[in-house]
Amino acid sequence: MDWQWSARDSPDGPETALGRAAAMTLDRCGDKGHTPPMRIDSPDASPRPKRPPRWPRWSCLACLLLIALAGPACSDNVAPRTGRISVVTYDKWQVVPRAGDPWAVGLTADVTCSEAAIDTKRQALEIDTDYCPWVTVRQPLQTEIRQGETVRFIFMHTYLFSEPPARAVAELRIGGERYWQMDVAMPQHEAVHKPTWKAAREVAAGTLVEFHVHNHGDNSYAFIDLTTGD
Repeated sequence: MDWQWSARDSPDGPETALGRAAAMTLDRCGDKGHTPPMRIDSPDASPRPKRPPRWPRWSCLACLLLIALAGPACSDNVAPRTGRISVVTYDKWQVVPRAGDPWAVGLTADVTCSEAAIDTKRQALEIDTDYCPWVTVRQPLQTEIRQGETVRFIFMHTYLFSEPPARAVAELRIGGERYWQMDVAMPQHEAVHKPTWKAAREVAAGTLVEFHVHNHGDNSYAFIDLTTGD
């Protein structure tokens, strides 16, 4: 089965509300509307007017410090980006050793693998379980996933064969949290999976993305892309 895909998107530069938030804070901390105290030299003088309520200066300074150190404390949330942006790169996947594989907990079978199980020549991660029936790979997020953005995962497999019948499992985790899983009986027809979800919170660049596949038999899988945007 021949797969074709193309990388159409490029990441946008990050935007920040730091300047706008600082300006808003300074405006609130300014002396607008403050009437200087009046001198009362005689009983006939008018009483001193009440000063309009305003923030104490130490509160303004504390807010500016929070802006400088934390950003979101006194600023608007960073808006989702438009277009589709890849958050992984096909040539940066690294095979996870069995000792550090979170899916290998309790695994007692002796699995022999070959480097031929992984192929990225067609600008995607292709896995051939004829060379390794148990594969786990990882890489850091190449850019952040912003809160409110739509994340899309594209994954496909050929006809899944197994004799005797068995199960095929694939799973995607980001930051140790499971975002998608496939667990199907084999034999199984070929399929393309395109799950999407809204990011409930920001996930920082550098967070580990982990992908795992295992099955019994000679089958082919492809991690096409993981994108974010709106």
